[in-house]
Amino acid sequence: MPDYLHSLSPWERRKEYYATIQLGGDVARLTEAISLQTGTRARQQLSAASEIVAGQASMAEAVNLLVLDVGEVARGIEGLQSCFEWGISTLVWQIEQSRAELRSILEVLQAPMHVQAKERRRRAEEAFANGWIDDAEEEFLESEKLNRFDFSIHMSLGMIYLFHKPDKEKAYAYFEKAAKYAKPKSSYHCSISLLHGALCRWDAGNLQDAYRMSSEAVRITPSLAEACYQFASYCAQKGEIDDCMKHLENAIRSDPGYCLKADGDEMFSPVIDKVHALIAQLRCEIVGEAERLIELHSQFVEEIDLVVGPLRQNVPNSSLGEFTTECDRISLQLQVGSYFAAGLGLAAARELSARTEMYRSEQLRFAQNYHEMLAEKIAALGKSRKTRGHAIGALIGIIGFMLGIPVGLKSCNALRDIVLESPDMHVMLVFFFFLAIPAVFLGAVFILTAGGFGVGTLLGESQLTKSSKDLKAISKRIASVSRRIEKLETLHVR
Repeated sequence: MPDYLHSLSPWERRKEYYATIQLGGDVARLTEAISLQTGTRARQQLSAASEIVAGQASMAEAVNLLVLDVGEVARGIEGLQSCFEWGISTLVWQIEQSRAELRSILEVLQAPMHVQAKERRRRAEEAFANGWIDDAEEEFLESEKLNRFDFSIHMSLGMIYLFHKPDKEKAYAYFEKAAKYAKPKSSYHCSISLLHGALCRWDAGNLQDAYRMSSEAVRITPSLAEACYQFASYCAQKGEIDDCMKHLENAIRSDPGYCLKADGDEMFSPVIDKVHALIAQLRCEIVGEAERLIELHSQFVEEIDLVVGPLRQNVPNSSLGEFTTECDRISLQLQVGSYFAAGLGLAAARELSARTEMYRSEQLRFAQNYHEMLAEKIAALGKSRKTRGHAIGALIGIIGFMLGIPVGLKSCNALRDIVLESPDMHVMLVFFFFLAIPAVFLGAVFILTAGGFGVGTLLGESQLTKSSKDLKAISKRIASVSRRIEKLETLHVR
């Protein structure tokens, strides 16, 4: 491999999708510009990817998985992850310098400095941000003399000699200093200094040093995905297959975009078959996880449906149909043989949590509404029972009254015959006309009327009481259903 000690290597040149983005004082504009171009970058990489990586995956959906928002870009290298490229290092370094974490460290480092040193530092940053590289170099060199423990000064000088005024030996020396002085203050900034230093050694044809420095970066910050990826790439060149696959897998698990990056990266050419085998293995894991989620959520929905289904009878359940359709769609997505198609299926399977929560809420609302409807019916039946009982009682009472009149007359005639046969007829006649006849007549009428009203009321109420008891039993069952649904919590699975 030719050395690139005094020129940019192909991997250090800015790709066309990032080519129009320039250094500038407005960091917000810079982060927004990079964020917008991550979509273009993703489309280009997906179009050129191998079948195992992105074959038959929906381009639009896959791009949505890879595109970064402004907040992610604003986190620098750790936020960009697979979207980071050497060609935008100076842009990303400008973003890094605006982050609160670095600003707070620099405040401590600059506290003892006198006014002249702080002013030099400010002018150097301003010149660098505006792309005035010669001025920035001069001011940073003077700032280094005034505060040589400020690792960000060494980092900035390293960036200048790596990308703007290529002198890889100088750049390497400054990145070494940056890593040295950053280590006690910030393991993250120490690691990104080491990664840039490793790049300088790789450009000089020194694979062993590049391997050593990137390995140290991973040791210091094992969670930094870009460090894992860079170390894996040097392992691939060195023939360290196991370490290569291990750290590439860590990077891909952190950000799926790294499988696209590795697929098109010449650094992995010696082990590309093993890279594809790793991607196929990870795809199988993704499919298994997605199928597990579908099964869990399906069981959850079925449990709710077993509880609520009998209440619905002929009422259609459109939500259940929509859930089933979505599960079928995800299953079809998982059958496509590429990593990104499986990744899209897993992302959709994780979204089922929202659908199951919606389904649970809808079925709970249905059961509660059903319960309220029955409560209204039971209350209405209570009123109807009294009204209907009184009405039937009155009707039968009228019938009893009408029957009481002939019965009373018949009784009176019988009593008259008894009186006429009595020896003391005059006394008995007085008793008969003034007391006995009215008493017997009214008694017969009253007994039949009251009896008829009472029997009628009981008959009327008994029919409605049975209906009310039936409804109360159903209402009690539905209340139990509601409580069971409330106890069922939506599955939240990672």
